[in-house]
Amino acid sequence: MDNIIFTIIALFYNILLIWSRYSKDTEDDVENVIYRRALAINNIGLITELAYLYLDLNNFNPYSLAFKTVTKILMGCIFLWVTYLTYYIYIISKRGKKEFHNHELLNNKFINIFTIINIIIIILLPYQVNNPDGIYLFQGNQATFLSVYVSVHIISVCYLLIRYRKKMSKEKLFSATFELIGTILLIGFQLFHHALLFNGFATVLLFIFYLTSEKPEIQLVEQYNIAKLQADKANNAKSDFLSSMSHEIRTPLNAIVSFSSQLNHSLEYEELKDISKSSKGLLEIINNILDISKIEAGRFEIVKKQYSIDDLIFELNRYIEENNYKGIEIIIKQDSNLPKYLSGDKERIKHIINNLLSNSLKYTDNGYIKLEFSSLFINDNFNLKINVIDTGIGIEEAEIEKLFNKFEKLNNKFSSLHGTGLGLPLVKEIIKLMNGKINISSEPGKGSNFEIIIPQKIIPIEEAIIEAKLETSIVKENVHNKKILAVDDNLINLKVITNILKEYDVQITQVDNGQKAIDVCKNEKYDLIFLDIMMPEKDGEQTLLELKEIDNFNTPVIALTANEESNIREKYIKLGFNDYLSKPIIRDEINRIIYTYLSKGDMK
Repeated sequence: MDNIIFTIIALFYNILLIWSRYSKDTEDDVENVIYRRALAINNIGLITELAYLYLDLNNFNPYSLAFKTVTKILMGCIFLWVTYLTYYIYIISKRGKKEFHNHELLNNKFINIFTIINIIIIILLPYQVNNPDGIYLFQGNQATFLSVYVSVHIISVCYLLIRYRKKMSKEKLFSATFELIGTILLIGFQLFHHALLFNGFATVLLFIFYLTSEKPEIQLVEQYNIAKLQADKANNAKSDFLSSMSHEIRTPLNAIVSFSSQLNHSLEYEELKDISKSSKGLLEIINNILDISKIEAGRFEIVKKQYSIDDLIFELNRYIEENNYKGIEIIIKQDSNLPKYLSGDKERIKHIINNLLSNSLKYTDNGYIKLEFSSLFINDNFNLKINVIDTGIGIEEAEIEKLFNKFEKLNNKFSSLHGTGLGLPLVKEIIKLMNGKINISSEPGKGSNFEIIIPQKIIPIEEAIIEAKLETSIVKENVHNKKILAVDDNLINLKVITNILKEYDVQITQVDNGQKAIDVCKNEKYDLIFLDIMMPEKDGEQTLLELKEIDNFNTPVIALTANEESNIREKYIKLGFNDYLSKPIIRDEINRIIYTYLSKGDMK
């Protein structure tokens, strides 16, 4: 009677497991398919065990058709249990997780035919009853055949678990080992004690399997995917918004930076210097926000090219001259063993150093700032080592980690001096993308040392491509009376580029839309065209396409854009432009364009 109660309870639990599995929209992978089939087989086995116990309690003839049928079904359940246990362990071990969604094994025609043939053999083979008080399930030819089959499978499963244990997760290995040991014990006990019912205890194994190998529900997976998609859309929308706002902000900044720069060349008023300082500071903030956004969206690129250390230091010197408003002594030291030419992203390195110099200039009132360049070899690989050392206010040790938290200010009396809190987090992210590292040592009241180590490739001098220096005076001599067309719907932008171009003594034509540019180009031959990208009606791209349809049109066209993505030059060249200028327009970049497309060919 106890056996019947145990089997009924086991059947109840098995039905609950079936309901739990089928009531949830779980993934239709191999593991779940095998588990569902094991539940179905066990359910059949439990119902058959109840029939067996009923027949046994009522002293039915062990050789009657009813007993034979029940016994053979129980044998078949044990056979299928061991078969699917082997499938399961084979899939999670030898084949690995990558093929977990592959149903080839279960749908294999030859394997299914082999399984059906073995079940038929079990059904047809006779069994023997030796115990007058009950029926031993493993007796006679039928039991012998099943024992051999089970033994082969268990040996195979043991081999798979030992051979491929390192490929499985701890959870999978525990689950598979538990199922195997439990199955061996059940079959072993069944040989000696017919009252120990296989399918009843198999329910316990299936429940353990449920706890250790429960797969994520499709509904939860879909919810996660939807949430991830929404987050990605929000992130992209944020990036697109910032890019759009960047264009709108850069348009007035273009005028502020360019005009204040021109005024600084002719006037000494401190107010004008403040305009220049403020506008550059605003531009730096915008650039930092955009770069952080690009990094978060995975759009930030490191572009490796050849560059000269001397050129890098020359450009840094210019930055220092333009931003050293306090007149702090700045020392630049270069290791004599430092290679002359390197391969890396010079613009990003310059951005990093400028950011650190800007911080040092902001927080140093007395003493000096030292910029050092040296070589560092790590495992025979060259690294550019840069130190920015200042005698400024310094940083508490507990506050150093906060430097890299976006928008976070330090908890000290100087916190009001801190800007947006984006500069150093951006520096760290860029260095990380370049496979480098940054170390900081600082002492309050004595100053700080920012050490950057960035892997770079040495370019031998004999392989270096050495570019001629662009002397503005030489460029100007070769472009006298050249004809240049400037196209921009914003009149302030036209004034900016026109004022810069006037220095070259060229003939300048201005138009404020794409159609006018097409019309004037049909009647006049120009040596160079500056064409704004974002314009109403006809944008820069459409205007360029129509310009190229003009007979014998071969004028170099330069795209004017506020877009500063790292690969934007390649994009515009693919569209047919010869080059591009980023807004705000920098005098040096105009000089480069003039030299490349007007002066270079005339120089001898």
